[in-house]
Amino acid sequence: MLFKLVIRDNLRNTADDFEAGDVRAAETVPYRVGADPACACVVEPQGAPGPYFTIAAGDAEGTYSVVPDGRVAVFLNQSPLTTAAPLHSGDELRVGHLTLKFERVYRSVGQGRRADTMTLLAKVLLGIIFFCEVFLVYWLPNQVKSSRILAGDRIRQTTAMRLDALRGRAQVEPTVPEGEIERSARRLATEELNALAAFVRGREKELSPDQWLQVRNHLDALARILDRLDAGPLASPLPAVDVEGGVRTLLEQSGEKP
Repeated sequence: MLFKLVIRDNLRNTADDFEAGDVRAAETVPYRVGADPACACVVEPQGAPGPYFTIAAGDAEGTYSVVPDGRVAVFLNQSPLTTAAPLHSGDELRVGHLTLKFERVYRSVGQGRRADTMTLLAKVLLGIIFFCEVFLVYWLPNQVKSSRILAGDRIRQTTAMRLDALRGRAQVEPTVPEGEIERSARRLATEELNALAAFVRGREKELSPDQWLQVRNHLDALARILDRLDAGPLASPLPAVDVEGGVRTLLEQSGEKP
């Protein structure tokens, strides 16, 4: 379609009406308008039969001109049309009580190859972003949960192994003789380790990771006690009391001879 004519009957419609007009599409030029059935655009007779004007191709490519037939008065944009005149999109031709508005129809230009490529890349990028968001929404919580489970299992295993190792160490006879204090301390540490082992066996599946950490800290404290016991006596032996020397010193200070 090269152009179209929007026809308005001024006897029935006014310029302020927004009703749809009579639209005629032109596929080729020259394009004749008149009351003759042989015309490309047939309208109501406006005082005389035959064609009223012809729209033809202009001198320059892509331009148009209007040529009056001379049978009836034709006006172009309120001015009388007596000879051929250039026709522009939006111009109005009036014949009798009919107004025909000329409108060019331009072909839509498709997107270039670069625009198509950019559109495709944008769609791919949006798809990648959407996939990453969905992946993070489902994968990240599961990863955090799995890490917590693995960390809890690791703490439980290492704590249980350390408990068994300390119990075996506490039951080994010391290489050096120990005093009453050291034996009592070792016995108390052994009893504490046994009680802790019984507690852990009964509630192994119920303990949380934080509770396992508390058990391990308690084991560290008991390990320090065993290290100190293995290092030697807890207290140095008291020196022997020289009773005779002390009595002699007192007698000498009082002026008496021993």
